[in-house]
Amino acid sequence: MSSTPLTTKGLIDILPFEEEFKTDLKNKWDSLSMDQRNFISQLLWDTYADIYEARYDTNVEVALEQIAEGEETGFSLDKTFGKKIREKTQEELRKQATTAVSTATLSDTRKALESIMNTSDSQVSN
Repeated sequence: MSSTPLTTKGLIDILPFEEEFKTDLKNKWDSLSMDQRNFISQLLWDTYADIYEARYDTNVEVALEQIAEGEETGFSLDKTFGKKIREKTQEELRKQATTAVSTATLSDTRKALESIMNTSDSQVSN
């Protein structure tokens, strides 16, 4: 597993938005006001947290089912179980965009991000 810390800009690459939208957001990032970047950053991290939680829950369920069925999983119900599931979840999210979050949630997040990116600094502060 990679030990590189995840950054807000890194979230743009990980989250399952269209490539054109990701490129547009990254290109505009440095020209956005601090308030706009803070709002966008919070939206991105909230979205990532929702996706992470859904993927983590799925990974726990799958691992428990496999353990119960006696399958070889690399997981055991010991003190390392949670850590191994977290590592697996983080690695999966770094490797691929997940579909665990609903399209509606992503659509709402994208609309909010676009609105912030296209809003003047004085309107964001209000």
